Amino acid sequence: MTYALRITKSNGEQTTHALVGPQTTVGSDAQTDVRVTGERSILAQHILLAPRDEQCWVSTAPGSPLWDENGAAVEGAFLPWGTRLTVGRCSLELLREKPEEKVGPARNPNKPSSDKGSESEGPSKARIHPGVLMILVITLAFAAVQGFSASSTSAGGSLAEAPALFEEDASLCRGENPGHRAVALEEQAIAKSERLVFDLQDGIEAVALYKEAHACFAKSGQDAEAEIVLAAGEALRATLEEHYDLLRLRLARDLSAENLASAQLQVRKLSELLRHKPNSQYALALRRLAGQLSSQGSSL
Repeated sequence: MTYALRITKSNGEQTTHALVGPQTTVGSDAQTDVRVTGERSILAQHILLAPRDEQCWVSTAPGSPLWDENGAAVEGAFLPWGTRLTVGRCSLELLREKPEEKVGPARNPNKPSSDKGSESEGPSKARIHPGVLMILVITLAFAAVQGFSASSTSAGGSLAEAPALFEEDASLCRGENPGHRAVALEEQAIAKSERLVFDLQDGIEAVALYKEAHACFAKSGQDAEAEIVLAAGEALRATLEEHYDLLRLRLARDLSAENLASAQLQVRKLSELLRHKPNSQYALALRRLAGQLSSQGSSL
């Protein structure tokens, strides 16, 4: 699948822009990925789009919402593909195209394009546990991106490359009774996933438990059960990784907008999420950034 944004301006002019990376900015400024000129309702850096498989994250500059077809304000939400939004007399439509269908200009020609990673599809099926649903709610609550700016602050520029949230090492089944251990591990994983609304580290631990449960079910020859816990673990992992991405995205935007209070909040939540990797360069950089933000805040 490819993703695109169709813009219909107030004069009837229509353009379609491919959404080729994990995030795309829209506005009247030359530094945005998709530039819209001649529309008074479009701010300099107005809209952020983050495509996903079934939905697209849409957020706006604070106090400048888009409006859906029911007249509801949209400032930060996941919306299904095909949604039509308006701002002033300008309309925007979120498109998900088949590979053979071509779309128009991919990026703002006034801004150099950067390498963007592609999104991978999640598992086709998964057992949905209450904790997975809870983390989806958390993701929406903390993912409202505020403010846009093309330049980075000196504090933001000091951050190291973010580490992967999970290791890719193979999981082995420990113990002499893999069937019994698999059931116990799955029960622990479910309990942990239900508690992650209070502590995201419980979610990190739940993914590891699901991973070993899969190995134990497979070792005991229970292939159907192995597939179920594998899918549940992968679904939880994908949700946590998306939450991780959105927290980092919000931190970057808060730093660019010099929104110190919100940036401090994102630093704290990222540090909590990375408690299992306290010695990573990124975690150390977050601790330094927290000190810088606290110092800047106290000097205001």
